[in-house]
Amino acid sequence: KNLPETEAARRTRYVNEYKLPDKTCDVLLSNVYFSNFYDSTVAVSNAVAAYAAPVAPTNLANFFITELLRRINAGELAPEELASGKLSPGSFAELVRLVD
Repeated sequence: KNLPETEAARRTRYVNEYKLPDKTCDVLLSNVYFSNFYDSTVAVSNAVAAYAAPVAPTNLANFFITELLRRINAGELAPEELASGKLSPGSFAELVRLVD
């Protein structure tokens, strides 16, 4: 059985693989719903690479922070809703791909 990835391991992956700055990592790792949603979005974006250009992980993180976090802070979306399917990682990745 696989153990969940630790926050430290996730931070290392974000910095080394995705080239995210520390402040961006801080935001994504501040809530497990944020980091889980972000990881799922990157995975979906990479999975569709056969027929659509994947979105850079940095662009996904930046859009998450500027758009989704703004809506969460405004009370329009609860962090828990990121896990409920109200907004799917696939839909979010596609939105970012379209505006990117």
